[in-house]
Amino acid sequence: MSLVSIFMPSNRPFASSRVAIESAIVYAEKTGGRLIVSDNSGDPEKLAVFGNASDHMLYLHSPGASPADNFLRALAKVETPFVMPMGDDDEIFLLDDKPRIDLSMLDDDIVGLRPTTVVWTVENGIVATNQFQIRAATADQRINEYRRLAPGNNALYYATFRTATYKALFEPFYTLHPTRGGYCDWSLVFALVACGRIPHDPATVFRYNLGRWSSPESIRDTTQSLFTAVGLPPEAMHYARLMRFVDTHCLLSSRHLPLQPDQRQQAIALHGRTTMQSFRAQVTQEPQRFSAEARALAGAPESFDDMQAVFERSLTVLDGLKPDLSTLYRDYYQALAGT
Repeated sequence: MSLVSIFMPSNRPFASSRVAIESAIVYAEKTGGRLIVSDNSGDPEKLAVFGNASDHMLYLHSPGASPADNFLRALAKVETPFVMPMGDDDEIFLLDDKPRIDLSMLDDDIVGLRPTTVVWTVENGIVATNQFQIRAATADQRINEYRRLAPGNNALYYATFRTATYKALFEPFYTLHPTRGGYCDWSLVFALVACGRIPHDPATVFRYNLGRWSSPESIRDTTQSLFTAVGLPPEAMHYARLMRFVDTHCLLSSRHLPLQPDQRQQAIALHGRTTMQSFRAQVTQEPQRFSAEARALAGAPESFDDMQAVFERSLTVLDGLKPDLSTLYRDYYQALAGT
């Protein structure tokens, strides 16, 4: 029985996605796993080459599908106990000389396994290698551990996770979230980290293409595009920390995640307090970038002990970025939390 599926929403044409897909096919064949590709590129060469490339691959021809629908089409076909997302410009390898971890024997408090992540750019080749583990015993401590260890990139997004937890997080996000924006990736990983420990898998190497995140100029432009691509104004990028607080608060409140009530509340409190303190420092340093409502929120740190109240006040600030955004977020929160 196959235990893990790699799923890849793919939009790049054949020439620029071929290496990624071929590496994933080899990995699936060597591990007895499965690769699921949903392709909305419309490239006929890609379909011809990969449509029936391997018994370990399911190729979904999805021309015209939106990015969110492309993601959901691939994820819906995952039937294995574990799942691993992969970008169509990344690569994955299995090291034959390293011990493989038996996924069927993992303790219940382990939510996933992280590969050796090789961070790579076209210009500079390998720029970093990450193998850090998330070991803490409680949800809030794990979030704090990830905040401390993550080296400025969110490459843990590409790891192996329990399918039930992963789907419980990502399916509501891609169907209910007000924007479904790419700026939410850190919030999604914080929620996964809260759900369990993530040890290192020494046999798997994931080459993560840093791409547009490789220089200060491209980081700024890419960050702004994550907001403008979903209908938010360019200045929304300055509210990224506040929006990360709002999004993570919603996700950690989800009744679908395997979190005990005390663990949930501790995680909400720690993430909320540290993120809002960071937002306050940003507003203090550059007050001209923020609305009067945002400055008032940041100027009341004594309220940071009541995260639900801070959440409600934060929603009103978001209306300054897009009318009725607070209503959409409130509906999203209620759908997740069941309130």
